[in-house]
Amino acid sequence: MLTLKIILRSILRGLGISKVLVKYFYPGGYERKFDDAMFGTIKPGDVIWDVGANVGYYTVKFAEATGDEGFVHGFEPMPETFKILKKTISGYKNIGLSCCAMGRSDSSLSMSNDLVAGSPTNKILLSDPQMLDGDTVAVKVRSGDSLIGSEELKIPNFIKIDVEGYESDAIKGMVDLLKESELRALAIEIHFALLEERGLRNAPKDIVAELKQNNFSVRWTDPSHIIAIRE
Repeated sequence: MLTLKIILRSILRGLGISKVLVKYFYPGGYERKFDDAMFGTIKPGDVIWDVGANVGYYTVKFAEATGDEGFVHGFEPMPETFKILKKTISGYKNIGLSCCAMGRSDSSLSMSNDLVAGSPTNKILLSDPQMLDGDTVAVKVRSGDSLIGSEELKIPNFIKIDVEGYESDAIKGMVDLLKESELRALAIEIHFALLEERGLRNAPKDIVAELKQNNFSVRWTDPSHIIAIRE
């Protein structure tokens, strides 16, 4: 049944129908429902990873939600966007940052760069950082398991992932982390079209299966976002 729902979402997107349905079923905006579900899982004192922090909109909101006893670590790979992110979180003592993407392993990748800092259309393009032109930039990649294994960061209680079609890679780099009982919840935006462009049509199904295999209950708050809570 779950696989059928994911396939149906993909078909509706291909037909251009999903946006119409979203407006009909979520007249107040699907972001509101996703935000409510996401922040409903956060507790004061939580350690939070904001993967795909962009200019820091959620990073700051997470910092306020977890409070002075908690900590937020934001990950943003685009250098120019990262500069804005640093300014956004200035003055917050409970926020740390890393200028990197999150993927399957520690490496380097190339990302598109539309020259607008903070643009949500920046995305992973190539696996070879040498194959660059004027519209791409090489970025550092870390895996969640590497960051925890090296003790660079503490095990998070909550992870938000919004990485423009690279979400399956980020999850595959957290094989051990997903087993940690301290990790209580994840909020993930699934970019169906971008995943299909990368030849990863089954990635949404695989992400859900991986989460369920690690004892997370998965709920779609709308056609593009899931909330996973450890059972």
